[in-house]
Amino acid sequence: MIIQIENVEYHVDDTDFRLCRDVVNTFLEVVRRSSIAKDNAALYVTMLLVLFQKSTELLSSISDVDCKEILSAKYEATAHIENAENVGE
Repeated sequence: MIIQIENVEYHVDDTDFRLCRDVVNTFLEVVRRSSIAKDNAALYVTMLLVLFQKSTELLSSISDVDCKEILSAKYEATAHIENAENVGE
């Protein structure tokens, strides 16, 4: 899976991506339902802004190179395990 942010491509593990996407979607659904229950549409939008601010802050503390190295190491380790499992097939 490739995630592109500001013309930079990040290759992420498909399983990790699906897991993270599902966690975020579940969390946002809880916030959406709470927003409706409290008749407070601003709650949902505020949560999106806070998530954006926090993720931007955290990602800016990691250089693009470091981020790619971390993701690459995960990808290479996963590929190595998969190759070892396929030996002898």
